[in-house]
Amino acid sequence: MGKYIVVGFFVSLIMGIFVFLPKTAFAIDSEALETQTRAFSSGADLGEAKDPRSIVALIIKFSLGLLGVAFVAYLVYGGFLIMTSGGVEENVTKGKKIIFTAIIGIAIILSAYSISYFVSNQLLIATFK
Repeated sequence: MGKYIVVGFFVSLIMGIFVFLPKTAFAIDSEALETQTRAFSSGADLGEAKDPRSIVALIIKFSLGLLGVAFVAYLVYGGFLIMTSGGVEENVTKGKKIIFTAIIGIAIILSAYSISYFVSNQLLIATFK
């Protein structure tokens, strides 16, 4: 018991030394940092207000992309169930059902993506005419 206390004390001491001692930083001056910040913000278009319709279109595209990732996860899960079923017909049927519903889901996702892409492009064209 005493051995664990001594080891714990030394581990805590070493960790405390690394945590609480001041760190040396070879930092740049503030002018160069401000130049980099301005270059980043101009490249990322952070200085201008965006059209709410384009923001909504980006959110829809992002969420549909996440749903595509979920499709791949379900596809892998269904395949995993089939491959590890070990001849149990119930697991094979469950895996096939998951794969089938994932394929239906990706068809819905792709149609929603194409519709949202078309609508957002038409809105942007109509806005800037």
